[in-house]
Amino acid sequence: MRPFLLASALLLVPALSSAAPADRGGSVEAERHPKNVVTIAPVSFLFGSINAEYERAIADSLSFTLGGGYRWLNPSPDGRGAANRITGLNVGAHVFLLGRAPRGLWLGPELGTWIARGSDEEDRYAGIIPRFAFQLGYTGLIANVLAISVGGGIQFYGFIPLPNARLSLGVAF
Repeated sequence: MRPFLLASALLLVPALSSAAPADRGGSVEAERHPKNVVTIAPVSFLFGSINAEYERAIADSLSFTLGGGYRWLNPSPDGRGAANRITGLNVGAHVFLLGRAPRGLWLGPELGTWIARGSDEEDRYAGIIPRFAFQLGYTGLIANVLAISVGGGIQFYGFIPLPNARLSLGVAF
């Protein structure tokens, strides 16, 4: 009899753990809340760059971000002036003040480094530029799939402060 009870218990426990959340008294929303978001900044294409970011919720009010970008510039209208290429990698965090990561109002520091390469009519050059940014933003999720993130703040390339705006679209999963 004991082997039968033990075998029944071993078959019943996995069945209970895979039951729908409503069957266990939990909410369906809690089960489907995404932990990952991948976004791109579509407006950046107008300014000659592409930026993408991966975000992973690691707690209810905290997420980790990893982003990168590539920027091509040619400020000369005739195409013979300085040609620059900047490639970067950033890591950061979003601390959620309202909502549950990765959705809601957040504050976020970011550290990174950018590698700049370029040339003008006479010289070629390259350099590494440290970057620090701080933003206040909001990420909204539509149907827990479509992510829209907006924000603003300040960023420092080396010691030069510049405004930092965010408009990103992506998917949550």
